[in-house]
Amino acid sequence: MESSPFDQQVKSSFGFTLAADIEDVPEEPGIYAWYLPMRGDSSGDLLQYLRSLEENVETGIPATSMSGEGRQRRFVLERNPPKFNLNSAEVQKLSGTLSTSKIQTLASVVLVLSFLTEPIYVGMTEANKGLRSRLKQHLQSVKSFDDDSNWGGAFRSRVAQVLRDPKYLRRCLIVYMPVSSLDLGECSTRLLEHILIRTIRPSQCVRG
Repeated sequence: MESSPFDQQVKSSFGFTLAADIEDVPEEPGIYAWYLPMRGDSSGDLLQYLRSLEENVETGIPATSMSGEGRQRRFVLERNPPKFNLNSAEVQKLSGTLSTSKIQTLASVVLVLSFLTEPIYVGMTEANKGLRSRLKQHLQSVKSFDDDSNWGGAFRSRVAQVLRDPKYLRRCLIVYMPVSSLDLGECSTRLLEHILIRTIRPSQCVRG
């Protein structure tokens, strides 16, 4: 079956990567979004995987509301993490039939499906900075966020503070779209970022 023009455009426009492996990201201006990975311990049975996935989601899920006060910007976070019904008949039945290898396959699929969640952060790069350099800048900026009293930069003061652990941030999934081939004018990336932040409203974006 022949793919549609829209399907072809999507496949040719977007790239996907892990935050820990961004060397193949093009060095050109563009739009990008960060997603929290849905990751759990797949070394045992299904119940162990679901429990650990639930725990990871609870500590890493985007904040439903957030406020900060004072010079140190101490944040108060509220989250509404989902809960799995581990006692359901379906889960109990699957728990007794899925092998460890099947659970690992399941975990890999769930990790990929992280892209179906809302992004926690949407950003952009302009003509003077490429996507790869910008993503590296984000990753480098969180190394000392606990000791940074100035909270310079939106990504460090919001995203890193919410995730708490820079190692967790490096496991995030990223989708990106280079825009240098678009003939939309000098401010096209800023306009695209504005539209995305105002419509999607990623939990850790307040600019727009």
